[in-house]
Amino acid sequence: MIKIYPLREVQYQVNNTKEFNYIENLDLVDEANGYVLTVRPFLVHVGDELILIDAGFGLHQDGKSQLVERIEEVGFYATAVSRVLISHLHKDHIGGIGRMVENKLETYFPNAKIYIHEDEMMYTMALEGHQSYDYNIIKGLQYHPQVNYLREDSGQITKNIRFEKVGGHVPHQMVFWISDEDDTVFYGADNLPQLSYLKYDCSFKNDVNGKDAQDSRRIWQEQMKKENWTVLFYHGKTTAVKKF
Repeated sequence: MIKIYPLREVQYQVNNTKEFNYIENLDLVDEANGYVLTVRPFLVHVGDELILIDAGFGLHQDGKSQLVERIEEVGFYATAVSRVLISHLHKDHIGGIGRMVENKLETYFPNAKIYIHEDEMMYTMALEGHQSYDYNIIKGLQYHPQVNYLREDSGQITKNIRFEKVGGHVPHQMVFWISDEDDTVFYGADNLPQLSYLKYDCSFKNDVNGKDAQDSRRIWQEQMKKENWTVLFYHGKTTAVKKF
């Protein structure tokens, strides 16, 4: 049996320089200053594994990681997380992984293996200074002993976890399937960040290759209906999880 725990952060307003500003009151948001973004990592419990999928932007409130608090609210400790799956390295997907202490990254998940695609790290480092990334965190991850680099285009991480490098939103983005004998959970990352993306057969301008993302959604939509996937939506405004 697979159990899913959405770990919603607060909502942010993101401006054209990719600054994330915490929204306290949606009624006071001026849309001329940027779009509203929901950020929602997921905790998935399957067998004896506790898996974190992406790590949020990394908001701290009263000196404590909001992501760690969300994990505790659903009954676990961050030390129990066994694997962290990183789809890509944009700052709203890795900021909650830990904090910098004396120029070193101290992760909040000390007992976890962290999975990043090696091509994604190389691509991101070649863009150093790009506003979509937090290079303090990225450099902290680059040679971190907890990081396990994936090098194939697809494969199994464990018997329950499968990955595929699909590109689209960024050239080396990964998506993940977590399965047991009864269920298949699918995470399409930012190629499928919201349920509404399935309603419109189009490409989106915030993707590096919108056509690849669009083609992936077409394939997934057919499969998820045929195979009754449970789909996770990282940026879903109202829908976090949907069973097809």
